[in-house]
Amino acid sequence: MAVLGLQWKAWTSVIPDVMAACGSSGDSLDVLLQFLSVLPEEANDNRRGVLSVHKFEGNDSLQPEEMQEQIEALLTRNASDVLNLLLEYSQSECILPPFSS
Repeated sequence: MAVLGLQWKAWTSVIPDVMAACGSSGDSLDVLLQFLSVLPEEANDNRRGVLSVHKFEGNDSLQPEEMQEQIEALLTRNASDVLNLLLEYSQSECILPPFSS
């Protein structure tokens, strides 16, 4: 999913879409955190050309320089939203395991 989001330029709302799909329940927190950790890893992975061999509908795959712009836009444009989400989760009692005394 992360690789697709990085390489499909028509999908400009990758992070908000995944955040919305996961919702706010504790059950989907693991999935969301996994995605948020994998996305920057995939952006820095030298093997990210795997999907660029395949053309998406409408010949919508990115050239290397366009991919770099997409990566920068996705990661910087959504940084404050991701940080706010992580802060919200870190302060949520329903997500944190109870501490035993």
